[in-house]
Amino acid sequence: MTDVDDSSVQVIITSPPYWGLRDYGVSGQIGFKESYDEYLNRLQRVGRECYRVLKKNGTLWININKRIIDGNILMIPEDIANQMRSIGFYLKDIVIWHKPIFVPGTGPKNLADRHEYILLFTKSKDNYYINPTGFSQSDYMSLDSDRVTNVWRIFRKIGNIGKAMQVMLKERKIKHTAVYPKELVERIILLSSNMRDVVLDPFSGSGTTLVVANQLGRNWIGYEINPDYEEIIKWRLREEGSSLLSWL
Repeated sequence: MTDVDDSSVQVIITSPPYWGLRDYGVSGQIGFKESYDEYLNRLQRVGRECYRVLKKNGTLWININKRIIDGNILMIPEDIANQMRSIGFYLKDIVIWHKPIFVPGTGPKNLADRHEYILLFTKSKDNYYINPTGFSQSDYMSLDSDRVTNVWRIFRKIGNIGKAMQVMLKERKIKHTAVYPKELVERIILLSSNMRDVVLDPFSGSGTTLVVANQLGRNWIGYEINPDYEEIIKWRLREEGSSLLSWL
């Protein structure tokens, strides 16, 4: 992120690659055909750059889940949290993203997976920007409407892409990518930034963070290693009613 100034970004929202799970088809990718220690160390290097570019009162949000490998749970969220702490970040909370539509368990004795983690980090222990004023959360009938909770009920359809995007991917022979819901990003941006603030995603993927940032009047910076995904992002920005503000 050498082209991003120190302390210039208000909020970073991302979902990094999972270790050993998906081949993104490009050299230098993180998490594929490398040891788990190397994977964590490379994410730590990304985390150092996130720390550098983030404002003192900014926030970093990481969406990551556990993995089950050979019948054992690998707690990737905990290991990433430890790496971020070693840089200087504070782990302020863990949001539980409840997915009413879920991916079945990996085996007949595994429980169905209905949640993912969103780790909230800050540079400052106490002086960070979170503004729940005017933010409405109605995930559960019993919620106190005056408080934003750390359990978010947000639907995610399997695949989570529209028909038009499916057609575009097929026409261009681009592999389908994992896409988290726009509502998830919208909540984070509304809670942790204001108009014209800068939002950054170091693992842009299909561009959901960038699209939502544009729609909400934020400036944005996105990085993506796979050039095919840049085409997806530009297509989404055009089709979903946003204009290109910044692309590195």
